[in-house]
Amino acid sequence: MTIEVQKFKKAKHGVTGDFTKAHLEIYGIDHFRPSYDVLVFLNDSRVGPKNATETRKGYAGRFSVFGHATCYSDACRCAVGK
Repeated sequence: MTIEVQKFKKAKHGVTGDFTKAHLEIYGIDHFRPSYDVLVFLNDSRVGPKNATETRKGYAGRFSVFGHATCYSDACRCAVGK
């Protein structure tokens, strides 16, 4: 299993006080690769593959992507959206 880490710069959100809920929109998800899980952490520059756990303070959630890297069916069934 390969672990890949992507870090992004701080986003300007305009919130002036504390908040307890945020909606995260992610674009450009690559599903033409094997399936993978994503763990999301906010405001935690020290998180990495060895310490990324759901109990960590910056943990915001997770999602999975069902990849289409290899298809073992006919061409019609392998097309995304079919």
